[in-house]
Amino acid sequence: SIGNMTLLEEGLNKKIGQAKSFKEKMDKLKEAKPNKKGAAKGTAIPMAKEIVDTFDNKNRDWDRDWIEERAKIFAAKAKGIWTLPKKPTPSSTNQI
Repeated sequence: SIGNMTLLEEGLNKKIGQAKSFKEKMDKLKEAKPNKKGAAKGTAIPMAKEIVDTFDNKNRDWDRDWIEERAKIFAAKAKGIWTLPKKPTPSSTNQI
């Protein structure tokens, strides 16, 4: 599910990918060193920061409900970004 995905900086993604549990991933993310450009500890990507904040502040587990909620949010945003043309009605396609 797209709700189970997030973006991370390349080096951080590799480091966190080795963790087994979600808590271990969050711990590794929080202790990550700043990148060469001087970004804050952890990640500079707001989507990933939000996951850490929710995990810490709301004591929430990474579960099916949270993943489905994120998928719905992403789907709604995608519809606003990538709109499709309306499907023509049969009567409008038969007119000359």
